[in-house]
Amino acid sequence: VAMISAGVPLRELVSGISIGVVMDGAGKDSGVLLTDIDAQEDATGHMDFKIAGTRSGVTAIQMDCKWASGIPVSLLCGAVDRGCTANEEIISHMESSLGLSADNFPPSELAEHIPRVHSITLKPGQSARLIGVAGQTIRDLEEELRCELDIDDVHGTLRVYAKSAGEMAEKVAILNEMLWEPEIGEVLDDCEVIQIMPNGALIKLPGRTIAEGSLHVSEADIRRVSRIDEVVKVGDRLTLKVISNDLGRIKLSLRAMMTPFGRVAPSSSTKSSAPKINKEPVATQQRRLRKEARRLKIEEATVRNQQRKRGEEEKSD
Repeated sequence: VAMISAGVPLRELVSGISIGVVMDGAGKDSGVLLTDIDAQEDATGHMDFKIAGTRSGVTAIQMDCKWASGIPVSLLCGAVDRGCTANEEIISHMESSLGLSADNFPPSELAEHIPRVHSITLKPGQSARLIGVAGQTIRDLEEELRCELDIDDVHGTLRVYAKSAGEMAEKVAILNEMLWEPEIGEVLDDCEVIQIMPNGALIKLPGRTIAEGSLHVSEADIRRVSRIDEVVKVGDRLTLKVISNDLGRIKLSLRAMMTPFGRVAPSSSTKSSAPKINKEPVATQQRRLRKEARRLKIEEATVRNQQRKRGEEEKSD
């Protein structure tokens, strides 16, 4: 009764009872069974037989035998019958006290005030971005959510803890917003250009997702452009199409949203799956931008080296 009242999820109500026996020594099976014995009956009797169970069956049995010749099987069977009958009656009183019955047990939900834990499955690459550089991102998130977050890299899960159902719903909503990733082919409105790079631009996706968006110069226009800033500038808000997703690094295209006349195709008929969410913390955004900037610089250096090698090979030919 205490566990159910506290909101502990049990499949069935469990009760227990103690059955004793007093042997008179007159015959092999001579003895009197006592149901729900007290301390004196336990001390002076010849058996303390405990049996626990649910309406479905027995869950535990333990017995102390104090009769030198042992307890007859007939008395032991009688003790089991008495114990099961007594437990059925106890469970009926428990159900009455809790306002439950066999038809509406167990309760469909935990009590509102019960602490709980929730697991979220992470996609590949999400755990590293959620942790952030030196663990800063997850520390900021734990401070915001006021709880500890456990990431299981082996099973790819994130566990979050809350003191109540309402608090859990709020925390899970925030985490789902951060872990949201658009699907390939999806059209995203209100994508903001936040940094111009030599071979592309960093894009802030709608909401506060930790997924990283980038627009390569080759996807900026239907015509050939040499610099991304010929098409977009910092602060521009664009309608972009998702063309690939490399472990949460979202590659976007503006060219795919253009007509042959250069006008951006309307996207009013396309609904984004992005949740309606709050703004991303500035510190988290800046850390993510620095990380993406380093990655783009490495890609640019790789391209330059490849071009240099091709030039040397052409000269040698």
